[in-house]
Amino acid sequence: MAGFGTLNESEQMHTLQSVVNTLGSYPKPRQKGDEVEPSPEDLGAFLSASNVRNACKLAMLRVWRTSTAENIINTNLEIALTLLTE
Repeated sequence: MAGFGTLNESEQMHTLQSVVNTLGSYPKPRQKGDEVEPSPEDLGAFLSASNVRNACKLAMLRVWRTSTAENIINTNLEIALTLLTE
C-alpha cells in the first residue's frame, strides 16, 4: 500500500479491487468437517485478511474515506504478517 495516497481516485479504486481479488483466494483456516481447530495465529491472520477485504470494499462503495481504509488495511496486514511469522 506504499504510495497509495499519491494515486488518483481511479488508480486507488483499481488498487483496492486488486487487493480484494488477491485476498479472495486466502484459504480458510478450517474446512467444514475438520476435527482439528485452527491455531489462534492462523485464525487471527484469516480474520485480519477478512478485515482488509472489508475495508477495501467499504472504501470502494465510498462508505469510508480511502484514508480511513488505508489505515485499517495497513494495520491488519501488519497484524496478519506478525501472526504468520511467529
